[in-house]
Amino acid sequence: MNLLDLQIAAAAAASRTSRPYGMTHVPFARAASKPPQHHQEQSMMRRVFRSLVVVTTAIIGLLVTTTAAYAHYVYEKAWVYRAEYQCTQSRSEISHGDGGGFSKGDTASYGRTWILKVGWVWCGIYKRQPPFEIAHQLHLIKWNASAGVGYVCKRSAWKKNQGTTSKLTTKIYYGAAPDCGSGYYGTITDSVVWHDGAWRGKGMWSGWHYQPSSASLAAAQVAEEPEPAVDYNVTGIPSDWPVAGPDGAPVDGPDGEPVQVARPGVPATSPAVEGPDSTTTQEETEVQLAVWEDPV
Repeated sequence: MNLLDLQIAAAAAASRTSRPYGMTHVPFARAASKPPQHHQEQSMMRRVFRSLVVVTTAIIGLLVTTTAAYAHYVYEKAWVYRAEYQCTQSRSEISHGDGGGFSKGDTASYGRTWILKVGWVWCGIYKRQPPFEIAHQLHLIKWNASAGVGYVCKRSAWKKNQGTTSKLTTKIYYGAAPDCGSGYYGTITDSVVWHDGAWRGKGMWSGWHYQPSSASLAAAQVAEEPEPAVDYNVTGIPSDWPVAGPDGAPVDGPDGEPVQVARPGVPATSPAVEGPDSTTTQEETEVQLAVWEDPV
C-alpha cells in the first residue's frame, strides 16, 4: 500500500468514528427532508377528517341528549296476544304534536305464515279482519305528584274498524292543552281483536310525557317535577282508576270519597257474526279521529 492509499483509509476511519452510533450517511439529506407535495395533501386531509369526526360526534351527542330530555313523542309497542292462528299487537303513544298534544292508539292483527325451510311462524303476516273485529279504547292518565298515583282524566269510546283491514289507528287531539292541567300524562290503549268467539288482547301503556309542550314551560316544570317512576307495563294496568278533575285533583263523590271508574278492557258487545279473515303481506290501516269523553 502506498502513501496515498494510507491517507484515504485514515480519512475514512476518522469519518466513521465521528458519527453517532447507528447513523449512516445519506446523500442529499437536506433535499430529501422536505416531504413530497402529495404527502402534505394527505396529511392535511387526515387533519380535516379528524376535525369532522370530532364535530360530528359532538352533534350526535347533543341530539341524543336533547331527544332524551325533550322527546316529541313517547310510545310503547308489543304483542298483547299471541297464539298460533291469531296475534294482536298494540302501540300506545302520547305526543306534544304542534303544542296542544295528542294521544294515539294502534291495534294490528297478525296471523301465521309459512316460511320455506323454517315452517309455520306465528305472528308472521298481517291478517285482515272483517268490520267491527278490531277494537280499542284510549285512556288519558294524569299523574298526581302529591298523591303519588295516576288519575284518569279522559277516555274515548270504543273504536272499531268500519271496513276490512289489518290495523286500526285512532288519534285524539287535546286542543290548546290537556283537560286536567299541566303535568305528566300517558296513554293507555286497550287493544283487542275478535277471534274464536272472544276478544283477544289487553292494554298497552305509552309512558309519561309532560304536557303542555311549550319548551320554556316544560323545561321549567320538569326541573321541579321529576318524571314518575311508575311503568304500568311492568306493574300491570289497574282495572279501576280514580278520576281527575280539570285542575288535576281527584274528583270526590257525594260521600266525600274519590270517584273510581272501571276500565273494562274489552268492548261490551261482540260482532254479530264472526266473519272470514284472510292474510296479506301489506299493512292495511284504517285511521279514525275521535274525541275525549268524561270518564264518569
